[in-house]
This record gives sequence, C-alpha cells and structure tokens, in this order.
Amino acid sequence: MPSRRIFKYELAAGSNQVSLPQGARILSCGEQYGGVVLWAEVDPDQPLVPRRIAQVATGGVAPEGMRFLGTVQIRNRRTDQQFVVHVFVNEAQIHEELAARFAAKSGGETDA
Repeated sequence: MPSRRIFKYELAAGSNQVSLPQGARILSCGEQYGGVVLWAEVDPDQPLVPRRIAQVATGGVAPEGMRFLGTVQIRNRRTDQQFVVHVFVNEAQIHEELAARFAAKSGGETDA
C-alpha cells in the first residue's frame, strides 16, 4: 500500500522546475523564512517528474496554460519592504502525467 506524505519544496524567485514524485498533488503555497514554498502530498516511492512552477509579481503577465496555486506575501528582512507573488503550476504537465498513468494501467496508448 502506498505511503503518501506531505513534503515541502522551496522555490527560487521567478520560474522553477521542481522535481516531484509522479502523482504528486500540490496542496498550497506560502511564505516560510522569507521565501516561497509549496507543499504537496506525494508518494516518495514514485519516480520524480519535472513540474514547471512560475511566480509572477502583481502587475506581471499571467502565464498561459498554467493553473493558479495561490498568492504569497513576503517581507524582505533587510529592507523591511513587502512584495507579493502569484504562484502558478503547469496544468498541461499534470494532464499529460494523468494520461500516461491511465495508458499504463489500461495497457493502451493515449493521444495526450
């Protein structure tokens, strides 16, 4: 029986490619210790797959084809200024992953 756990992933500023176990379910994003992180429910025994995560400042261009995860407010400890980023995940990768899993279970191929 798979053992699902909650893992935290730290994000660098801007766009990121994060390796998450296949089938990971991203739960939320937030601020921790002055940085942006996301939490996901994962089966750590699954192979890692890349997920593109984008962070966009308020007023920036929202990325096409990506699902909104949440808004994070961060205070810069050195300057005491606050900034806001909006976090997105590549939805197309999630659909491709689900299609691949379905094809593997059914023994067939998909058009995904």
